[in-house]
Amino acid sequence: MNKLLLFCILLIGSPLYIHGQTEPVDTDSDGKREVSTLDHLLWISTNTGGWGYSYEQTANIDASATSTWNSGAGFSPIGSSGTSFSGTYDGQGFTISNITIVRNLSGNSNIGFFGTINGGTVKNLGLLNVSIWGSSATGGLVGIGSNMLIENCYITGLVKCQYDYVGGMVGTNNSNCTISKSYSTATVQGALAGSGSYAGGLVGYNLSGGISQSYSTGPVSGINYVAGFVGVNSTGDISNCYSRGSVNGSFVSGFVDVNNTSINYSYSTGVVSGTSAAGFVRSNSSSVTASFWDITTSNQASSAAGEGKLTADMITQSTFLNAGWNSDIWNMDTRNDGYPYLDWENPGGSPLPVELVSFTGRATENDIILFWMTVTEVDNYGFEIERMFSESGEFDDYTGIWEFAGFVCGNGNCNSPQSYSFADKNIKTGFYQYRLKQIDTDGSFEYSSAIFVKFNNIPDIYSLDQNYPNPFNPETVIRFALPERSFITLEIYSISGEKLGVIASGEYDAGRHQIKADASAMPSGIYMYALRYGGNKSLIRKMAVLR
Repeated sequence: MNKLLLFCILLIGSPLYIHGQTEPVDTDSDGKREVSTLDHLLWISTNTGGWGYSYEQTANIDASATSTWNSGAGFSPIGSSGTSFSGTYDGQGFTISNITIVRNLSGNSNIGFFGTINGGTVKNLGLLNVSIWGSSATGGLVGIGSNMLIENCYITGLVKCQYDYVGGMVGTNNSNCTISKSYSTATVQGALAGSGSYAGGLVGYNLSGGISQSYSTGPVSGINYVAGFVGVNSTGDISNCYSRGSVNGSFVSGFVDVNNTSINYSYSTGVVSGTSAAGFVRSNSSSVTASFWDITTSNQASSAAGEGKLTADMITQSTFLNAGWNSDIWNMDTRNDGYPYLDWENPGGSPLPVELVSFTGRATENDIILFWMTVTEVDNYGFEIERMFSESGEFDDYTGIWEFAGFVCGNGNCNSPQSYSFADKNIKTGFYQYRLKQIDTDGSFEYSSAIFVKFNNIPDIYSLDQNYPNPFNPETVIRFALPERSFITLEIYSISGEKLGVIASGEYDAGRHQIKADASAMPSGIYMYALRYGGNKSLIRKMAVLR
């Protein structure tokens, strides 16, 4: 095999960031388009024909660049009053951070990452450090929703609204909406230029929707119908929820300001201040069962519904067990300042040093990528990744051998969601089983459940990739793929077509290969490289050497 000092192609006219569109595609034929870049999100937001598709996010996405989009108006919401989002978006435990949306002029309603949803589902998604400003019906995740399901989602940052209907997660639950196991820590500001509000830490106006096992902790402000969890609860049921954020305005309360339907097994603790203020509910025309507010921390001794308790009672387990709270849904220990918290936040009261909430894997062309997420970590030293291989896909857990594949450091102690990934490289075609060995700082450990991934490194066609890096000096890598064992030559040419030499030549097995090329002795310029196979067939690309 010969090597030649090589080349690299200059990508002319490409800015550092292209404000363009890249359509997400279904790479594993499961019917879901994979979203991994900001350009994928841009394509979704600007192509209404894709608002009925199913998507799955496969990486964390930094959306900081949106602050300069559309002359400062930022990201364009997915779904509008004319065409709603009706598909499915599964974040798979990944996050979108630093997204900006500014649509505060009169008439700009239904503002959020998803502007309008009708018949759609959003799950397993975190929006971090959002900056969202709308005119009306504004939420961090959804502006207004109908026939919608939100599950296992969370929001942090700032959500504000010029006029009415604003919530940390959803501005308005219009009809038949369900929110479960979700939370918001966002700051919520309503009625910045009006006299209304309908502002809530999680939902502004719950017209018709069920909310369960969810919470909010961010400060909420506005004028009328302002509350720590839901501004107005019209015909939707709320059960097993809590709010801990401060509330400020004119007509305000700690949990729900106006309640016209049922609230069960819920509580609030935030300070409440306003012209007409209540500890838990200010105006009530329906049932409120086994629900409490903290008289001490809220500075409010009265409420139209709910039962006021001193802080000492609010951090006593018997207060809630005696009221019939479900110990399978709620936990109580030193977490959450001693107040009850939902079991899904930390199942079993921290029985394990690390709470692992997801562990998945997927095959790419060259390797297998593993993803996992924790929501709580205590003395977490890190994760050993172990694998077991099988050519047939059959595994014997008694005689099979677990091999060490790698190690990823943990985050020590934290109470916020943490995402991890690991690429298992240089593997052969077959079936793999993976598990995580989570190790504490004291050496104790726990194993996760195993997951299975099929890996096929044999391509369907001959292909020649663009070299990387490009332009380069002095080395670059050329990758090519063969669907069967083949005799190939990899050659270098001048831009005028003169053959300069052979980089590689010989029999190569079916699969994916890479060759390192050195251009130390090559002058700057544009060159061509060709993969020749099957007698007279070839694939050609350009490269550039840049001194």
